Amino acid sequence: MKQYTLPEKIYNSRMAGRIRRLHIRPMNGEEQNVAAHTWGLTMILLDLFPDISRDGLIFAIRHDVPEVVTGDIPANVKWAHPALEEALEQREKEFLQKMGWKSEHTGVPSWEYENRYIKIADRIELLFYCMEQMYLGNWLLADVYINVRDKLMEDIEGVSNKKMRAKIIAYVDAYSDYLASNFSKKAVFPRDGLSIS
Repeated sequence: MKQYTLPEKIYNSRMAGRIRRLHIRPMNGEEQNVAAHTWGLTMILLDLFPDISRDGLIFAIRHDVPEVVTGDIPANVKWAHPALEEALEQREKEFLQKMGWKSEHTGVPSWEYENRYIKIADRIELLFYCMEQMYLGNWLLADVYINVRDKLMEDIEGVSNKKMRAKIIAYVDAYSDYLASNFSKKAVFPRDGLSIS
């Protein structure tokens, strides 16, 4: 299989960051792209799992770049059509090979845990984005929120370390509480917040 040239690799990486996420749903405000999602995922990983290996972090940063050749196919479509999901996974592996990148995160002693942590951070980032959209009044993402929340809880239950499970839940709850106390309809907007003087 022929490798991409250096300029092609640069182009693919840059274009991947511009791919729209959740493109089948209307958004309030700026739509999220892969670059913004990856930034959020990386920050969550570093907050929750600061000892993640360099390889794990690189894998997480690159995990959605293959969408440059597939687009961001909604998870529910892939779940409903396993053959499509399998074909997309194969196409993504071929793309990663042509980029000269790993198609799986393996090879470090903690890779099994790290894969779970990357998946958890990925879901948390989507959960947070859905929450922010709902506080902006976009309740068309409520079903996505419920879906990802349920999947996230399954992933958290699979974490054997009780302290880590509690840390993850506390992290999600802290942001949820922050949004509720600062951006809900019940939050008080001070008079000086409306003043321009």
